[in-house]
Amino acid sequence: MVNMPNPKSIEAKNVGFAERANSSALAKKALLERFRANAATPDPAAAERQAERIAIARAREARKAERDAAKRELEAQKAAEKARL
Repeated sequence: MVNMPNPKSIEAKNVGFAERANSSALAKKALLERFRANAATPDPAAAERQAERIAIARAREARKAERDAAKRELEAQKAAEKARL
């Protein structure tokens, strides 16, 4: 849960809406700057995980191609058997 200030404490500080909005905008800007700083640095572990995912996807596609080829071959055999009868 986000640490939200108590509405009574806001009233006690006599903080107006404009000041709260400005504070929120500054916090969002700081958060965005931290995110951009982290995103700019390449993570070798992330690159490794991405390469692993690509390899898994290629293997999956190869297995699907094998299954499809086997299915087509089986259908061709059934058609040939049906033609012989």
